[in-house]
Amino acid sequence: MGCNMPKTMDEGISRRRFLKYIGAAIVAATGAGIGYNLYTKNKREETSVPIQTLTQQTETEIKTSTIVTSEPNSNAIKIENYLKLLKSKGYHADLAEAWMYLPEFDYNESTVRATEEFTRLFLDSDNPEVEEAGELIIKGGTPSKEDFSYKVPDWNIELQVLRWLAEQNEFKRNDTLAQAIAMVNGLWVTIGDDQIRKAVYKDTNDLLNFFRETNEIQKTKGYYQLENYPLEAKVCLAWTGSENIAYYVMDILNRYYTRGTREKISNDNYSRITVNIETLKEMREFVFNKWVKK
Repeated sequence: MGCNMPKTMDEGISRRRFLKYIGAAIVAATGAGIGYNLYTKNKREETSVPIQTLTQQTETEIKTSTIVTSEPNSNAIKIENYLKLLKSKGYHADLAEAWMYLPEFDYNESTVRATEEFTRLFLDSDNPEVEEAGELIIKGGTPSKEDFSYKVPDWNIELQVLRWLAEQNEFKRNDTLAQAIAMVNGLWVTIGDDQIRKAVYKDTNDLLNFFRETNEIQKTKGYYQLENYPLEAKVCLAWTGSENIAYYVMDILNRYYTRGTREKISNDNYSRITVNIETLKEMREFVFNKWVKK
């Protein structure tokens, strides 16, 4: 989330160019996400790959053989063993350290459950995009205090949102959908207050379940499933802002993400500029009833 502001005119020009290119890339990725369903459906028809084969990986149950706890009744030992496994796997050590630094970290049952889901997400993955998402969360998930004139979290807020999802759900194998939702919605936690955090806690869980339901509908109707989309398409999919993602990210950078800004986003503004889950369900029903062949 760090985004240092320019100190010189040359740096300012460079940053504007950077934002311009980022905006163009986001627009392109959004278009790719929209068109991906049609492309992959045609590709699937050309190659005659059965739906069962396409979804086999995402439906594989998460293995349990890699998780070992020496004292099942000790939450502290369970959590320690999970995180030791992560720390033994290269950059996963950074994830484990950031996980322990989250404000919710303790030794109660919810932390045991969340840590178990979190550990299995990375250790049982065979999709490189899970690793890629983890690296992006580590590199960009902690806000830079220098970018704000008000107090912001000093922990990894994208990892915090992933923790919230882990508390409320079982992650699927290679669950980059959950990772994408965490990456996108960390922004609101950074620029919002406690009310926003409570809203994001609920909204991200609702969004994950909405997409999982949609995935099952796609499967039933014989369409390529969104859980098989690439990571960049899922990031675009997880954006629920009511404005064009490229335009609105630029606007947020200007309004809430600079040293001179003193305002946090209000709960009313958050509700106004994001699409709620009921509206998404209505849109889904309309699309499947009017446009999608059964």
